[in-house]
Amino acid sequence: MTYKQYLNISSLAKIFYIYIVISIFSAGIFKITLAENIQIYNNDHKNSIIIFDNIGSSGNSNLQFGNSLSKSLSWDNINNYFIFSENVNFINKEIKDVRFENNSLAQKTCNASYSGEVYFNQDDKISYVCSGSGWRKLDNSATIGLKPYFNALDKTFITVNETTDIILSGGNFTPQSIFSLSSGAVLNYSVINSDSSVTLNVTGGTNSALVTVFSDNFFGNNLQFSVQN
Repeated sequence: MTYKQYLNISSLAKIFYIYIVISIFSAGIFKITLAENIQIYNNDHKNSIIIFDNIGSSGNSNLQFGNSLSKSLSWDNINNYFIFSENVNFINKEIKDVRFENNSLAQKTCNASYSGEVYFNQDDKISYVCSGSGWRKLDNSATIGLKPYFNALDKTFITVNETTDIILSGGNFTPQSIFSLSSGAVLNYSVINSDSSVTLNVTGGTNSALVTVFSDNFFGNNLQFSVQN
């Protein structure tokens, strides 16, 4: 149909003609799939896509790109954050109004697997980056020694005059870490098994006592064992 012929037909015919053209065009090019939990709407000339809350009320919601590509943007409903399945490239654009992860030395691990990870230390109010072998201040190239911390002792009591090994678990232990005990028992020697385990060879005193384990510059839990008759 030419444009001149189109002008000569009635309004009703025009509508019918346009409907047929759009229907054929849509059938040949577009495939539209609707889901009850997804809504596309226009508000003030801005298009929006909504995935309703109930789609992720008991689990995660995923926006996946391609069946074989399998790349996605996911909402983690339990931890309350978004997850990108791949790296994000902002193409030299600024990232505004963001914060580093707020955490503490006791909770952060730095090794080759975490190289480049950055966080803000809530203990000393300084930001750090993982070099692959140790945490470094963002404004200082010197490696920061991490304070050791304690989690548990594998024994909670020994008898008087008993000599035995007690395993101390925790973190950030190094060959330079120095351990000591309060009165009531004697520390004969210590062996660093790993950065999270130390063997303390101790001898109980002659009287009942509650003994506290210390390490230079440590923080966190104060662990104790008792010497009993």
